[in-house]
Amino acid sequence: MNHKVRMVVLFVLAISSAARADEDLQVPHMDPLTRDPALTLREVVDATFRQYPQGSLIAALDEEAKALHRRSDSLVAGYPMIYLQWIDDRVMNDRGEVQIQTGYQVPFWMWNQRSASRSVAEDADKATSSFAAAVKHEVAGLVRDALWNLELVQNRREMAQ
Repeated sequence: MNHKVRMVVLFVLAISSAARADEDLQVPHMDPLTRDPALTLREVVDATFRQYPQGSLIAALDEEAKALHRRSDSLVAGYPMIYLQWIDDRVMNDRGEVQIQTGYQVPFWMWNQRSASRSVAEDADKATSSFAAAVKHEVAGLVRDALWNLELVQNRREMAQ
């Protein structure tokens, strides 16, 4: 075989394998569209918003804001700590002196630290609320777009008939 024929055969094989790969990637799936005249646009947007993938991110941000509120409502700044400390003098002079210390530590709030923590928690609440409102606005636009496109297709179908 000469070089040009080999290239054509390889090209045809590549195209046919790419077409087969496209067929393998397509999943036969169809969501039936049902019309419910009792539903309002708000109800459709709310139902879509509950199923929207960004909802998990909103839930995570909300949990973070609640954790910040719990922290700022606490009487202490962090978790109390029990510690055990072993000190020997091997590095220095190795006289065999050993110290064992135990203790209990309670982290108290520093000056204005608690109010700053509350401010951060409130800002996290506001950010979560505004992000949720922005995502809901985006979902409303997508729903309106989809409904508009469905009506356009329905009109075209009726005109074609």
